[in-house]
Amino acid sequence: MGGSRAYSAADIADALRERICLSSADGETALLHEASLAKEFGVSRTPVRQALQRLAYERLVTVRSGVGTVIAPLDPADRQQHIAVCAALLDAAARCSTASPVPPALMMDLASYLGMLSAAVEPDIRVHYRLRAQLLRTTVSLVEDDILSDAIAAAYWRLTRWRLQSFARDPKQETESFRSGMNAVIAAAGDGDTSAVLRAIAETTTLD
Repeated sequence: MGGSRAYSAADIADALRERICLSSADGETALLHEASLAKEFGVSRTPVRQALQRLAYERLVTVRSGVGTVIAPLDPADRQQHIAVCAALLDAAARCSTASPVPPALMMDLASYLGMLSAAVEPDIRVHYRLRAQLLRTTVSLVEDDILSDAIAAAYWRLTRWRLQSFARDPKQETESFRSGMNAVIAAAGDGDTSAVLRAIAETTTLD
């Protein structure tokens, strides 16, 4: 990367999230060296360190004494708990919502996600990742409490790793699961308010 663009800590975190989530499909736990990442993005170590701190909060990376920062492994024994935590946080957001009307732009966003799914000739794991990343941005825009929003984002990225792992095993099934969930979310958006949309998104996180 590098070049003339000035990468912020948020930019670096976004790039590393995609790398981590996609590497989960292969079970990789590669080291993330501050120095090499700083060189790659053409920045000092400070924004890299800030990005890694954010990813550590999201439990995407972990710091091992004497080793450094590594991609956090996924333990199959934790999968259902991770899914349940994300769903519970989204449900809490729905309960705390003031039930405001669904913005027209949100309906357009949701419809575009289905359009991207339909446009793909074959299921593509990178497209699937980007759709889930976009859905998260839509989701957190509906959450009124900043602390809850932050917790949802952290739990959602962990959930995304599990979903991409499932995608690697059975792309068609995972794509159909996502499509089914998006149809439910769109139906909730058409019939209800933002709290209904958040409840529908919460329910889609448990789809297998």
